[in-house]
Amino acid sequence: MNFDDDERQRSTLRRLAHEAQDFDDLQNEIAGREVGRAGRFLPDAVKNGVGSAKEAEKRADALTRLQLALQSNPAYAALNNETGEALGHAQRRLDEIMERTRRAIETAEAALEEKRSHAARLEDGTLVYRKRNGHVSAEDGSPMQGNLFAAFVWRGYEHTYAKVQKDRERLLTRSRLPMTQPVCMIFRPGTSMETTSAGYDTKSRHMQS
Repeated sequence: MNFDDDERQRSTLRRLAHEAQDFDDLQNEIAGREVGRAGRFLPDAVKNGVGSAKEAEKRADALTRLQLALQSNPAYAALNNETGEALGHAQRRLDEIMERTRRAIETAEAALEEKRSHAARLEDGTLVYRKRNGHVSAEDGSPMQGNLFAAFVWRGYEHTYAKVQKDRERLLTRSRLPMTQPVCMIFRPGTSMETTSAGYDTKSRHMQS
């Protein structure tokens, strides 16, 4: 996974999260769970007047009509279902990206730890590395005084400071990727919406009469 892959994954995660949030907000509004974002889904005449009793009534009426459309219009309901399936596909794609990111982080952590385990150590436990110019530095890059190494014996398998920094930067890049995912709830007439305790998956179950 290179830098371009990381950028594409970050862009995909942001886009999917934004789209899922919009759809989640709409489904909450339809189901009567106000989240304060209904204006994005209503006509200007309604959303511009949110706040007054009259316009609040129009807002509720508009949401009711939308809910009824799902119940009475097969084509509209089918479109809603298609949207849900598309979001489900996007969610699975997001899961795959997150899993690859998690594995990449674990790989980067293991590589860095392997190099640190072979680093030279001073008597106080400080890890030190040689640079290409022959100088010696601590793990944070600060230079070490030469007289500390006058009688220091290098074992030959220590990794250079440059290699350790490369692994550290790779781990930092992986760790910047978002590791949370939105929850998408799909509204279907005659069902209630339920979210798993993990907060990742959503399922519908028929309401008991």
